[in-house]
Amino acid sequence: MIGIDIETAQRITRLDLTEWRDYLQNEIDNHVVNGAWLHPEDLPKNREYIYCINTILEAYGGELYGERKTGKPYQESSMVEASKRLEAYFLEVGKKSTQESD
Repeated sequence: MIGIDIETAQRITRLDLTEWRDYLQNEIDNHVVNGAWLHPEDLPKNREYIYCINTILEAYGGELYGERKTGKPYQESSMVEASKRLEAYFLEVGKKSTQESD
């Protein structure tokens, strides 16, 4: 059995759902715009699936980093960049708590 961390599993789920939603939307667009054949019951089902997928994606935090919109894959920040942001955060929290205790 292969184990992966929860963040990776959620990214995979979000990407898979986004791809499925985009595929269904392309089928609808191709049918409506180009007149491509689509089984009559697939049109309302696809719309319902898209609505459900969007609801689930919202629960997972939305599309994964807007990759579809930007066309650029998300890149994790380096450890140095992450450490700097974390240090700045704690400095800010420390300042606020010092001001509150005065």
